[in-house]
Amino acid sequence: LGAFTSILTRDGTHITPPAGVQVTTGNSFTVATGALRLRQACAEAGLDPRPEDATLAVIGAGGNIGAGLAVHLTRGASRFRRVLLVGRNRSRLEAARNRLHTYHRTQGDEEPPPELIVTTDLADLRRADVVAVAINTNEPLIYAQHLKAEGPVVIADISTPTAVSAEASALPHVTVVALAGLVTVPDAPWFIMSSQSPPGMAFCCAAEAMMMGLD
Repeated sequence: LGAFTSILTRDGTHITPPAGVQVTTGNSFTVATGALRLRQACAEAGLDPRPEDATLAVIGAGGNIGAGLAVHLTRGASRFRRVLLVGRNRSRLEAARNRLHTYHRTQGDEEPPPELIVTTDLADLRRADVVAVAINTNEPLIYAQHLKAEGPVVIADISTPTAVSAEASALPHVTVVALAGLVTVPDAPWFIMSSQSPPGMAFCCAAEAMMMGLD
């Protein structure tokens, strides 16, 4: 499933596939790739997610990919301990926070669960050291005034088109991991997936389907 077929079927959970068939939406590979690139960028920028004051913001946390990123980035040895769940719909964000709390309670982890803060105000991004953004938008959402003025900031942009304005990307203390939701298609520099993707690259959701088909 992809695009609106994923949304309308609630990430594939509201359909019943034939026996022996598994349903995927491509979100798993998108989340894994985006989280990996974000962690790599943090290491290169000298940002350690482990201190209690290190803050991650997930824009679009009420959606499938945003919620998946929040789970992925709050587990493991290099987990974030404070997370801003950012979006437009507070009720969806509250539901995402409850699911994340439940997930951590059921893991039997000796570490305390992360601090989860729900907000619909982009101005709260000034509290964040790291931003993961996964939204559907036709114009930039993050501008310079939304980001903290000092200290390194890492942004992993999984949105297409980009959700980060040119002025925000140009700030000297800001590192933007652009095209974080795309991967290279091996040996296919001619491959064109969309007007929003560079030649030779595919959206992770489509790449997941390609890999499963080849397998």
